[in-house]
Amino acid sequence: MISSDVIHDFKCGRHSGVPTCCIFWFVCVWVPMFRFKKIRVWYFNRILNWDYIPCLLCVITKKNVGKLKVCSCLEENHED
Repeated sequence: MISSDVIHDFKCGRHSGVPTCCIFWFVCVWVPMFRFKKIRVWYFNRILNWDYIPCLLCVITKKNVGKLKVCSCLEENHED
């Protein structure tokens, strides 16, 4: 079963303009991987100027969507 936090992270990421691949990466890979310090430091050194945690493919190809939109998930109840 998918937790409500995961659903919220996915919806908020989409509303903010984060690519779907990066949302899945964040939820399914980044959060569980975050406890490994060497990997975390390597990754952070490559995404210093990003507004979000990109997936590995976007880091390698330098596909950055730029400035994100502000999501109003906290103020409204989005249904999409």
